[in-house]
Order: sequence, then structure tokens, then C-alpha cells
Amino acid sequence: MMLKDKIPTVIFIGSLIACAFFLLLSRDSINSYKAALPALTVDKPGNLIFSIDYCNIEPRFSLIAGWAGLSNGDINVVTKIYRVDTQGNLYQIHKTTIRRPDIVEARKNAAFSHAGFVASAINASNTNMTNRFVIELEKNGQKNMVTYECK
Repeated sequence: MMLKDKIPTVIFIGSLIACAFFLLLSRDSINSYKAALPALTVDKPGNLIFSIDYCNIEPRFSLIAGWAGLSNGDINVVTKIYRVDTQGNLYQIHKTTIRRPDIVEARKNAAFSHAGFVASAINASNTNMTNRFVIELEKNGQKNMVTYECK
């Protein structure tokens, strides 16, 4: 095989390596919030604390970003985000977990390091969704939920 035949393969492999490098590099900078400390909100009867940094609902798309955790700082908590329709039905939407060093610092607890989230969904045209989201935290089968209305 001639060197001339290998050039496209070398360029392709080099491009893959460069893409992987920039993906790893940008993951920390793009997906980490550097905002000022958000206010803490407590919802009783559970011990769920949360704050919403951004919320947007369009006719075909919805997005919510913030953080949530248990006030006692439990780790290994499963976070789920739902949209609520006019009948009160919950629809789980895709969530990405984000590191939140600002919350770790404010709460003085490393358990909050992955408390951040961004959740988004494409709104189906045949459902009557409200502006409400439900944030659910589950630990050992115990669920804590809070409703948030996007305004």
C-alpha cells in the first residue's frame, strides 16, 4: 500500500483523536455552572432542597436546569425530572447530571458534587402539558418530590 493511500486514514484518525480531546476538555467547562450561589428552597414534608437556574417552555420544546439534593447530604440519590400534563399525569424527561462545585462549597458537603441537572424534552403535539415540572429524588426506595412551575 502506498503512502498516498494512507493519508485519508491518517487524517480521519487524527480528526477522531482531536474531537475526543476537545469533547473531554469542553465537558468540564460547558456543563459546569459557575453562577453565583442560588437560593436554597426547602419543600416539606420531604427533605428535598433545590433551586432552578433556568426554565423555558416553548410550544415544541421544554428545558429546565438547576440542582436538587437531600438536605442531609445523602449520596447515591437518583434524580428524575417529569413534565406534568393537564390531567396530572407525569412524563419523565431526559436528564443530564452536572457537577456543581458551588453547591458543594455552600453546603460544605461533597455529596452535592453531582446535584446539578439539565432536563429537556420535545413536546408532543397531542398532549396538553402544563408549565409544571416535578423533581423527584429517590434513595433506598424513599421518594421525595417537589413541583416547580416554570413562569
